[in-house]
Amino acid sequence: MFLFITFAFADPATRDFFERSYREYFGKLLRIAVRRLGNTADAEDCVQDAFIRFAEVYEGLELTGDDAELAFLTTILKHRIVDFQRKQGRIAPAPLPDNEVADAFDADELAGKLDLRDAVAELPEPLRDVVILRYGHDLSSREVAAVLNLSVSAVDRRLEKAKKILERRVKA
Repeated sequence: MFLFITFAFADPATRDFFERSYREYFGKLLRIAVRRLGNTADAEDCVQDAFIRFAEVYEGLELTGDDAELAFLTTILKHRIVDFQRKQGRIAPAPLPDNEVADAFDADELAGKLDLRDAVAELPEPLRDVVILRYGHDLSSREVAAVLNLSVSAVDRRLEKAKKILERRVKA
């Protein structure tokens, strides 16, 4: 499947970028998926699906930061795992540990704002995901919508709801 995906990119630079990303991150993503699913075959399928989704939304994305690609792929993978488990009739997994949520944000921005970090980590998963992608990875609402398979208005509604919750929690 990997070769099929890379041939979809006409531009050699894009193909090289995608191949490098695949080689660099496949193992890390597979470990995450195996840990969450407990089954290597299902985990491989979910990782492959995550890379396919990455290829679908790749054009026009501006990922900034050292770990932006991995964080972006991890978020896509997490949603693919949840989708897979729903199709299988399984219960969705627990959210990622708080340190993975907090790591999505620039440490300098959050210096002295531990309350905000904790509040973001405590958000319900759908709200936390949009906050991390929008503000932690500096994606536009349109890009967040593409990653999460949502409409732009749904992303904006989730962001507004998350902001209200965060304001209450940080002020409390």
